[in-house]
Amino acid sequence: MTIGFLLNTCEPFYRGGYERRAWSFARELARQGHDVRIYTSCPRDEVIEGVRFVRLAAPRPYFNRRGVRNGVADLIFALAVLRLLTRVRRGELNVLDVCATPFVHLPVVACVAWWKRIAVGLTCHEALLAALPDYVRERGAASRWRSTLTVRGLALVYRLGMSLFSRRIAVSLRTARGLEEEGLPARHTVEFGLEPEAIATEPPAPRPPGDPVRAIYCGRLTPIKSVDIILAALLPLRGTAPSFHLDLVGDGSERARLGLMVAEAGAQDMVTFHGEVSEERKRTLLAAADVFILGSPREGFSIATLEAMAQGCAALVVNDSARPNGALDFVHHGKEGLVVAPGVDSMRAGFRQLLGDQGERDKLRRGAWEVARRYRIHAQAERLLAALRM
Repeated sequence: MTIGFLLNTCEPFYRGGYERRAWSFARELARQGHDVRIYTSCPRDEVIEGVRFVRLAAPRPYFNRRGVRNGVADLIFALAVLRLLTRVRRGELNVLDVCATPFVHLPVVACVAWWKRIAVGLTCHEALLAALPDYVRERGAASRWRSTLTVRGLALVYRLGMSLFSRRIAVSLRTARGLEEEGLPARHTVEFGLEPEAIATEPPAPRPPGDPVRAIYCGRLTPIKSVDIILAALLPLRGTAPSFHLDLVGDGSERARLGLMVAEAGAQDMVTFHGEVSEERKRTLLAAADVFILGSPREGFSIATLEAMAQGCAALVVNDSARPNGALDFVHHGKEGLVVAPGVDSMRAGFRQLLGDQGERDKLRRGAWEVARRYRIHAQAERLLAALRM
């Protein structure tokens, strides 16, 4: 079967959630003997680990300095999708898995797919309609009327683009629920999958009494990820018993401001900024950690949380009913971690609870590992293949 993936950015050239999803599924399907291509922005056409990358656009920053999407870059990629007219022959692809984020390229994809007679599965990471006002606000809309017009325009493009594809695939149950509420229901739900090396072979062992508790965050250091909330919650607990350490893995526009927060609190000894690291180094840091903290409620799935759980980390995640968190599909309060309300105080209370009770912490770490083991890439790839074939 010849399978294509279409998305503006993809690993190994970019780091991120949907980038990881496409790359993981593509490699697994190639290992299963399928002919797999990824149409994206990349330096050149090349084959990596059995997957053929096809360059539609040059690599460019898809996030601006404030950590929000670069609309111009997204528009350029939308136009670059027209290159499929010359890079794909009719009948060449059995199916094309299209990432619905960002959504400005969807009308172009629909036109190209119709012309080339390509069956399309639309992978939806979030139900974005309710989030559009926040998205516009994050981009710094200068006035109310301009913000209102921008939201309405984006909503029109979003509804149009999404409605052009009947085969919508949600990446989590909460995304599926959100799409249903928007009147754009998903036909299938296919979650992310983990490669064997991402899952610890043994359950997490209890830490020696007296060892510092290690907390960790992995992801972009951008405003939308609320890493500043994590620091504001944890820094005042410095000097409490038992002691703890926070590892921050990743980089982004907030790096300097977050470093200043740590310096002003005199907490350089309890926070380590690792920056971007290799997958092997990331897994080593996760295996050494006890608690993974997710400060952002707006997550379609949160592969970072699942990867941490697979290495034996209990999860501390936020639940905001107005911004459904896909991580709640696999993190249940008191089973794999703790689920807290948005805000500094609730996050601090949740972490203090995990910090002070090693028995509970070890129970949650074991529960997190057991749940994460169910999300193996081989089984999830079979589910995706079935959804794309229907």
